[in-house]
Amino acid sequence: MKIHPVEPASTDLAHFQLHTAARFLDRTNGLNQLADKHRRLQRLATRARHERRWKKEEERFV
Repeated sequence: MKIHPVEPASTDLAHFQLHTAARFLDRTNGLNQLADKHRRLQRLATRARHERRWKKEEERFV
């Protein structure tokens, strides 16, 4: 069954299912990606905090 007959086999349902199977078999269900995102955000937040602190100290000493 073609979903969009104009396009090639990439829109073929069987082809789609085969290629997404690996993603569905991932038992973490994308939670590890969420954790990585959280970690990255925390790192960015701490860096921003440090930069703000340094900026404040620079302004104080000027």
